[in-house]
Amino acid sequence: MSTLKNIFKKYLDESKISDLGSMGGQQQAPSNTNTLKERLIKQSKFNNSILIISIVLLCILFFLGVYFAIYYRDEPTTMSVVLGGSIFSLLGIIVWLRKLWAEKNLMDVSLAIIEDLPPEEAAKYILIIYDKMFRKKSTEDNS
Repeated sequence: MSTLKNIFKKYLDESKISDLGSMGGQQQAPSNTNTLKERLIKQSKFNNSILIISIVLLCILFFLGVYFAIYYRDEPTTMSVVLGGSIFSLLGIIVWLRKLWAEKNLMDVSLAIIEDLPPEEAAKYILIIYDKMFRKKSTEDNS
């Protein structure tokens, strides 16, 4: 989710917003919100293509593992190595895909919410999401 974190951080930096207290009477520039929407749309399209390619490659890898398992069915040690390696690599890919999918969903939800909000409320939403999702994790990682 580092890409989404960077998009949100860049938006908050450009808006000069560091916390909810600093949003007092400050009026948000609509073009800034439009820039955020454009960045989210661009990244969401990129993530969609990466997801499709990854799922296709995941299926190919799965069927390749099944093929080798059937091909080496008479050699139990080779078959166990092929199946073990295949399952282990598939699990790693699935964990990575899950993270990418979660980032894509958060982008899509953020786009839908920001679309209907006035710029000041959109900035509050982005700040709250950024605080809950990213600042908390970075402070836990530093401890």
